[in-house]
Amino acid sequence: MSKSDFAQFAHKLVGEEVQVVTTVGPYIGKLKFVGNDVLGLRTHMNGEKVKIAIRIKEVVALFKVHDGGRRPGGWRGENESSTINESSNFKF
Repeated sequence: MSKSDFAQFAHKLVGEEVQVVTTVGPYIGKLKFVGNDVLGLRTHMNGEKVKIAIRIKEVVALFKVHDGGRRPGGWRGENESSTINESSNFKF
């Protein structure tokens, strides 16, 4: 899948509850935006609502979650800080 095909697919999921599978683990949350090189996701970590940016090059899979699929805390990975990144156009 080309970068533009991925972006087109991801744009259709903005506003939806999604699971983003990355090279370090999955994240579940509401997809807020698709940038040139990052996805913006609103999720929960340690009981707090957070906004995270995930580098698109780290994404293995992206799909809509139909059943809510959320565990307590909202995040299912082992290393919380591995894909949290800053971007100058990271706005929610």
